[in-house]
Amino acid sequence: MARLEFGKELEGAHTKAATNLDKAKAEVVRVKKYGDAEAQRAKNHLEDIAWLEKEASDRELREWAHFLETAGDDELAEFHRLLGEGRLFSVEPATDVITREARAGAARPNRVEQAFKDAMNKVQERAVGLDRPGVVPDESVREGLFSLNATERGIAQKALKDAVSKSEWGPWTLMSGDAALDRDMLNIIDAFAKINDHEEWGLLWKGWNKVQTYLKSAMIATPGFVQRNIFGAFFNAWLDGVNLNEIVSSTRMTFRIAREASDKNISFLQAARGLAKSADDADLRSYVQLLEVGVRGAGQAVSAVDLGIGLRNARSMELLVGRRSGAGKQYSVSVKPWSPRFAPYQAVRTVNSWVEDVVRLGVGMDTLRYGGSVDDALARIAKSQFDYDELTQFERKWMKSIFPFYTWTRKNVPYQLQQIMKHPSKYNKLLSAKRNLELGTESEKVVPDYFLEPFGIRLPFTAKGGTVYTAPDIPFQDLGRYDPFQRGGWKKATTNLVASASPLLKAPLEVAFGKQVFNGIPFRGRYQKAPAAISGVPFLMDALSLSGVAVRSPHGEWKMRDHHIYLITNVLPTLGVIRRLLPNEPKYQRNFTRSLMSTMFGMSANFNTPQVQSNWLTQQRYERLFERNDRMDIISRTR
Repeated sequence: MARLEFGKELEGAHTKAATNLDKAKAEVVRVKKYGDAEAQRAKNHLEDIAWLEKEASDRELREWAHFLETAGDDELAEFHRLLGEGRLFSVEPATDVITREARAGAARPNRVEQAFKDAMNKVQERAVGLDRPGVVPDESVREGLFSLNATERGIAQKALKDAVSKSEWGPWTLMSGDAALDRDMLNIIDAFAKINDHEEWGLLWKGWNKVQTYLKSAMIATPGFVQRNIFGAFFNAWLDGVNLNEIVSSTRMTFRIAREASDKNISFLQAARGLAKSADDADLRSYVQLLEVGVRGAGQAVSAVDLGIGLRNARSMELLVGRRSGAGKQYSVSVKPWSPRFAPYQAVRTVNSWVEDVVRLGVGMDTLRYGGSVDDALARIAKSQFDYDELTQFERKWMKSIFPFYTWTRKNVPYQLQQIMKHPSKYNKLLSAKRNLELGTESEKVVPDYFLEPFGIRLPFTAKGGTVYTAPDIPFQDLGRYDPFQRGGWKKATTNLVASASPLLKAPLEVAFGKQVFNGIPFRGRYQKAPAAISGVPFLMDALSLSGVAVRSPHGEWKMRDHHIYLITNVLPTLGVIRRLLPNEPKYQRNFTRSLMSTMFGMSANFNTPQVQSNWLTQQRYERLFERNDRMDIISRTR
C-alpha cells in the first residue's frame, strides 16, 4: 500500500503540473494581446517551465509503473480502477534516455548507461500493457535493472531520484562512469546556462548601472560643471528668442517662494499658491501653472544620476541635515564616498538642479507672457532645455550605459543644427565677439591646436609668461566636435565620440593599447611618483602594493606606472579632481591655475608659455617622423 500511496502523491503532482501549464498558456495568450515584447518573453519562459514540469510529472508516473510488477491482486485492482477513472494518463514508450550533457568517452561501451536504458524500455513497455487483459507481471524488469553492480546501481538510482524530484535540470543526469568528469561537465553546463540566462544578465546589468550612476555623480560634482551648465542653459534659451530677463525674474520668485515655504514649514508648491492668491500677481500665477504641470526637477543634473532612494538605503553612514524642530525640512545625505548620494556630490547636484529649474521656469514664463498656452510652454522648454526622458528603449538601455552624457549630446546636436539654420545671425554675433576680443593682439607662430579648437579665443593679456587662450564651453561647440568634415575628418569625429564613452569601458582599453584616445599621448610604462590624491587614501597603497601596481622606493616614496595612475584616476573621478587641485607632481603644479579655474569656475584658460610651445613642437616632430616611417614602409618594405 505504501507504493500506492506514493503513486497517489505523484497523481496530485501531475494534476497540479497540468493546471499550471493551462494557466501559463492562458497568460501567454493574454500577454500577446495586451503586453509588450519583454512581457511576452517572460510569459513564454514561464510556459516553457510549466511544460518541463508537466513532462517531468509524466515521466514520474511512467517510472512509478514498474514498481507494480511486485504488486498483489488488491494493489493491481486499485491501479486498474484509477486508470479506468482517467486519473492516470496513457503513456507512450520512450526509446531513449536523454542525458544532461554530451558524454565524454562516448566511443567506448558504457555498461551503466546501456543497462539503464534497457531496463527503462522494459518498464515503459510494461506500463503501457498493464491495462491489457491477460497480462501477468514477470521478473524481466527486475532482472534487467538489478543485474548492475553496487556502483552502477547507485548511478541508476540517482537518475530515478532526479526524475521524481524538482531537480534544476529535470529528469536528466550525467552517467559517464567518471565522477570527476561528471562534476566538471556539470560545472561547464551550469556556467553556460548562466551566460544564456536573462536573469543573470539582468543582475550584471543592474550592477553596471549602479557603478555608472556613481561615476556620473562624481563627474558632475564640481562647481565648474554648475557654471558651464548655467551658461549653456542661458545660451540655448537665447537662441530660441527667450527674453533673459524672464529667467532673472524667475530667480527672484524662486527665492521669495523658498523663504515663504521655509518660514511656514510648508511645501514649495503650497507656498507658491498662497503667494499667488494674496499678491494678485500675473507672473506668480504663471509660475504656479508651470509648477503644477511638473516643470521642476527634470534637468540634466537629476536625469543624469539615477538615484535609488528609499527605505532600503536607510542604512548606516547616512545623516539627516536640517533643523529637527520648528520650521524647515530635513534632508537625508550619505557620508559614504562610494555612494552617488555622498554629501558633496548631492550638494553640487542640488545647486545644479535648482539653477536648471529656474531657467526652465523662466522659459515657460516668457512663453506664457506673450500669449502661449501651458502646452506651448512645455513644448518650448523641452525644445530648448531638452526633455531628458524622451528616449527610446534602446537608448535608455544601451547608449546611456555606454556614454554617460549621451542624452545631452543626443538632444543638443540636432538643436544646434536647427538653430544655426534658423538664426545664423546669432552665431555671427559670437564670431564678431571673438574678433573684437582678439583685435589688437598679435598672432603667434607656435600655438597648440587644442588651444584653438573648437572655438578658441586669443585674449588681449598675458599670464605666467605666455599669451592666454580660452575656449568657452558653449553648447554649439558640439557641432565642431562631431563634425566629420572638420580638419581630421571622420577620424577626429570618431575619436571625440569614443572619448565621451564611460571611463569603465574607455580607460581599460586605453591602458591595453598603450595610448590615450582623446589627445593621442602614448603611455611610457615607466614608474613615477604616486599622486598625493592616491597615496593619501588610507590603506589604498598597501592594497595596490599587494597587487603589484605600486612599489615603494628605497627612499620610502610610493611609485606607480603612468598607465596605472591614469586608470585609477579615470575610474575614480574624484581622485582625478583632487590630483589636479592638490598636486605633488611637477606637471600638475605648473597647470594648477588652469585646473583651479576649470574646476571651480568652469572657465577654460591655457597659457602659451615657451615650454608649452617646445613640447608642442617636439610632439609634432615625432608625429612627422612616424608618418615618414609609415610612408617608407608602404613604399619599400618587402617583409
